[in-house]
Amino acid sequence: MQLPTPVLPISLTPTTLTGRLTRLEPLTLHHSRGLFSAATPEVFQFLYIQPTPWTSEGFDAYINTLNADPTRVPLAVIHQPTDTVIGSSSFLGIRPNDRSAEIGTTWYSAAHQGTLVNPECKLLMLRHLFETVGCQRMWFRVDTRNSRSMAAVTKLGARLDGVLRRMSIDRFGYARDMAEFSILSEEWPPIKARLIARLGYEP
Repeated sequence: MQLPTPVLPISLTPTTLTGRLTRLEPLTLHHSRGLFSAATPEVFQFLYIQPTPWTSEGFDAYINTLNADPTRVPLAVIHQPTDTVIGSSSFLGIRPNDRSAEIGTTWYSAAHQGTLVNPECKLLMLRHLFETVGCQRMWFRVDTRNSRSMAAVTKLGARLDGVLRRMSIDRFGYARDMAEFSILSEEWPPIKARLIARLGYEP
């Protein structure tokens, strides 16, 4: 799609996104204890940034690391019915002049995996990118060993652009192949409609 010229840069700043089941709010040290309670080492298996050590202080350091990245807007995922922290996600890799950004570093507590939490969070975040911020492209990068996330992104309707072979080395020294999926602004309306159908409502 030919974009109008000149193309104005986008701006992604900390914000709160509220649905029926979840609320995404700017991640701060206030959420550290909740993240520590919600997390298990398994949910971080394929994530590049890790809480180290696995203590409340380690989660403080984890939050500080995420917030120190100037191209990232990290968010805490709050379960609305219980007002408890159940995970985290981020807008990252923000490229203002290209009007694009990634959604990633996403994890949820084991009890909320495979529920409506992820579809609602994705709807809230994608709607914000395309309808509020004005992105023309967004992307996901997924470790190809992470079959759960590969299936979730494929079900979402994002298009596989390719596999970045040995893109990064994890904490165990493994050279990871990362699949990159993307959604363009003109592809968002049918993806949005499918997400609303999965949820049974529009948050």
